[in-house]
Amino acid sequence: MVSTFHVSDKMASYTFLDLIDPERIKKILEIFHDLTGITSTLIDSEGNILTCADGTWVAAGWQDICINFHRKHPETLKRCLESDTHLSGNLTAGEKYSCYHCLNGLVDMAVPVYVGGEHLANVFAGQFFFQHPDEDFFRKQAQKYGFNPEEYINDLRKVPVFDEDYINKGIKFLVELAEIIGEMGLKEKLLLETNEQLEKSHKELLKVITSMPIPMGIINSQNGTIELLNDKFTEFTGYSLNEVPDMKTWWKKAFSDEIIREKTRNDWIHRRKNVEITNDDIVPMESEITSKTGLKRVVRFYLRPMENFDIVSLVDLTEIRKAEEKERQYYQELHTINETFIQLLGVQSDVEIFKIIGKSVKNLLPSSMVTISSLVSDKRHMKIVDVLGLEKFTDALEKFKIDPFALTFSLSELDSKLLFLHQEGKLVRSEEGIYGVVMGKIPRKVCELIERFVNIGEVYSIAFLWEKNLYGGLVIQIPQGETLHHKEAIETIVHQASIAIQRIRAEEDLIKSEDKYRAFINSTSDMAYLKDNHFRYVMVNQANQKFFNRTEEEILDKTDFDLMPLESAQNCRESDEEALKNQKILVTEEIIGKKIYETLKFPVNIGNEKMGVGAFIRDITDKKKAEKALKESLEEKEVLLREIHHRVKNNMQIISSLLNLQKKYVEEEETVNILVESQNRIKTMAMIHEKLYQSPNLTSINFNEYTEKLVNDLFYSYGKKMSVIKTSFHMEEVKIGLDTAIPCGLILNELVTNSLKYAFPEDRTGIITIKFRSEGEYFILKVLDDGVGVPEDIKLENKDTLGFQLVTSLVKQLDGTVQMDRSHGTSFTIKFKELHYSDRM
Repeated sequence: MVSTFHVSDKMASYTFLDLIDPERIKKILEIFHDLTGITSTLIDSEGNILTCADGTWVAAGWQDICINFHRKHPETLKRCLESDTHLSGNLTAGEKYSCYHCLNGLVDMAVPVYVGGEHLANVFAGQFFFQHPDEDFFRKQAQKYGFNPEEYINDLRKVPVFDEDYINKGIKFLVELAEIIGEMGLKEKLLLETNEQLEKSHKELLKVITSMPIPMGIINSQNGTIELLNDKFTEFTGYSLNEVPDMKTWWKKAFSDEIIREKTRNDWIHRRKNVEITNDDIVPMESEITSKTGLKRVVRFYLRPMENFDIVSLVDLTEIRKAEEKERQYYQELHTINETFIQLLGVQSDVEIFKIIGKSVKNLLPSSMVTISSLVSDKRHMKIVDVLGLEKFTDALEKFKIDPFALTFSLSELDSKLLFLHQEGKLVRSEEGIYGVVMGKIPRKVCELIERFVNIGEVYSIAFLWEKNLYGGLVIQIPQGETLHHKEAIETIVHQASIAIQRIRAEEDLIKSEDKYRAFINSTSDMAYLKDNHFRYVMVNQANQKFFNRTEEEILDKTDFDLMPLESAQNCRESDEEALKNQKILVTEEIIGKKIYETLKFPVNIGNEKMGVGAFIRDITDKKKAEKALKESLEEKEVLLREIHHRVKNNMQIISSLLNLQKKYVEEEETVNILVESQNRIKTMAMIHEKLYQSPNLTSINFNEYTEKLVNDLFYSYGKKMSVIKTSFHMEEVKIGLDTAIPCGLILNELVTNSLKYAFPEDRTGIITIKFRSEGEYFILKVLDDGVGVPEDIKLENKDTLGFQLVTSLVKQLDGTVQMDRSHGTSFTIKFKELHYSDRM
């Protein structure tokens, strides 16, 4: 992959000198000395005199007594530094300067330099007296430190004597100079930090895009060059950056159809321009692309403009669109079934039923032809009564002089095998096509010619059959190249139609017989009733009478407002009205008193072409209480389990803190290392419990997120910089359970620790790579580095190496295998299965 987004491996670090112009400040100090005779210099917060690029001090007018004597002798130099530190320490927040008699006898003053509120340096002025010095004091000092007394006193007499008013005027200038230096430093500091942050952001952007689990790329919006494609993009489309170096090539490869390609490209350009106008961040665009292997995929493009570059990501919608189409078909079937059921409730003739079913099937299969035949009055023959989709067959039928409505089929001619298959109420495929369903009434060759002429593929049939009584048949002719959809839905509505036909056939026995109707609604232990179009009760079963604690005579011809409290009656009326108005089945929950009832209400024909409402009502109060108790119990257990994981994590953190305290009381490096390693192992286990109580799923963790956090903590623990030793993660989104995660995490801790401690000696640069993927029922964890490699005399089973002993033991605990490869750096490959422990004591 190639990218013009270049960032350095190391982020810039800077000192106070990087924030100022030392040569310019030195020149100002020299001019100040020439005008005033006051010595001055610039010293950092640790007492060091700052220097220019040529090594000279940022100072002017230093007295010979300090240069030739005080700063040369180790004892007096120490006193100079102590004085400087003491003088700097006397500066409190808000003070503009501080005055002090140095330990070597001269007067010094300090003016603080603040950069962004931080005290980083001082402008020192000094090496003078407020009154003539006591030469006897300095003669004794010369004798004490072995100075040449005459030369020392001669240099002492060169030191100027100033009155306080004069010095105060000079200090005012230095205070202003310190503020200017601070402002100069702050501006430079902000610039450096901004550049640093920008470099870091670019580096993080590349890292994020490269490691993202979705296809992503970076496009130069100025010339259309593709600057970067991550591995997921290449894996998803099959195209590498070399194969699609620019957008022009990408359009050509991803969209083989020129018309679709131009339409999609123009849409993209329009959306890209719209981004520039509206300043929107993301513009999604959905399209079908062709991968390198020829596979068609529906994707959604997301565009995020960024300076002169566009970040583009792809989301695969193929399976979602398939699921949506499946869901659309499901709801279409459900709607058709419900509508058919409602229409069949009030039907009074076979002809109406066949019309309803024909339209319903045609609605589900718009490109097919649907033929319906009915049993005639002699109950020994059938004839075609309706054909939907006939228009495309008209020419063929006229050519062969065939009138489908004139065809009559004797029941005695029905194929016994075909009749047997139809007993199951399922759609049956005709192996002989049209000829198989017309029972020889049309010659075979003519049937074959018709099929070719109108492009018929498969032919299916189903019988209107109930309790072995045959009422008619339905035939579906599917176009060539298409498949039969909605099979179960068609079988369901034909089944409903068969029941409706039987109802009509037995109307006197089943509808007009009140005794049988009562037997029907009394056959259930649930409450059941019928109401007229004014919502007055016209029939109630025994369970309903018990509910009202009234006889049927006391209930009939009354409404709910006569029998129940106002609020309950109002709720019942609203659902009754909705079922009747919308002519559909309505399932609701209603509260009456302290009871909760589940009601199924539906429109019903109550005679004289009037519609009413029927209902079945079930008391679900106990069921609701049980559901609520179960939900509360589950919530309590979940809270408890989260608390357990939280406490385990806290206890482990306490142990880690104790080990951290213990490190302060040991000096041996080996002991400190042992404590650090133990502390890291405990943190490794504690992080797993932390991930568990933070996760929506308390039984497993996202091992990808866990791995990156663990490695970052190990870098911090061993003081390693990720700019020197890089990391590379190739992790599948895999969740694993606690029993597997703990040993797996400890293995990862040991192997990464080994690489950090031994693979990159003497600040050697390199990379640690961690890979994790699933392979069938196995997981593959691979940790490798390109460091110096493990010596040949060290084996995995080496008993003197605690880390390798622990890795071997943990792999055995996982019932897995481990391999070490020294061919290029060091590589460990661990293969294991998910652990599934049984009961724990």
